[in-house]
Amino acid sequence: TEEQIDIEYISVDIDDIADSVEFNDEDLREYYEENIERFVSNEERRSRHILIQIDEEVSEESALNLVTTIKNRLSDGEDFASLAKEFSKDPGSAENGGDLGWAERGLFVPEFDKVLFSLEIGQMSEPVQTQFGSHLIRLDDLTEGQQQEFDEISQELDIEYSRLLAEDKLFEKADRLADLSLQAFNELSSVANKLDLTLNRIDGVTRNG
Repeated sequence: TEEQIDIEYISVDIDDIADSVEFNDEDLREYYEENIERFVSNEERRSRHILIQIDEEVSEESALNLVTTIKNRLSDGEDFASLAKEFSKDPGSAENGGDLGWAERGLFVPEFDKVLFSLEIGQMSEPVQTQFGSHLIRLDDLTEGQQQEFDEISQELDIEYSRLLAEDKLFEKADRLADLSLQAFNELSSVANKLDLTLNRIDGVTRNG
């Protein structure tokens, strides 16, 4: 038969501690004010692009020349969406006229991202080289980042602040648990009582249990 052991254990859980920490609305507002710069919704930009891929058949020079030709046609008044459907090799956006939807900073590769977040509404970029090929980017719209008011995020703040306070108590309690367990030597019931924790038990545990 397999060797079996019976186990007693104590668990210190940060969620349990977070549920028990006490603070008032004034404390929470002070935490909000101290970290107010963090609580700003990110700026979002809506854009379109045309991608000419560089592959075995299309060299970097050829891709750049084609993008330049397309840019000149756009400058002459041709429709961006129509040319995106005709020329763009991006399978995710070409059929939608190059529409990339709304995006926050950091969503795209750095070269693309840097240009996108430097454009004015309605402005079209110069050709942009990335690992995917050569792009033309047009900014269609933007939503500026907004300061999130305390009342809007009070529930999220409550969870965040309680866990922050709980972290210090967690390490403190874990240290006490280690010291008391060492002193108790061969039992944990006295440790559980002193720390107001539950003493758990599992019987008949095997090596594969």
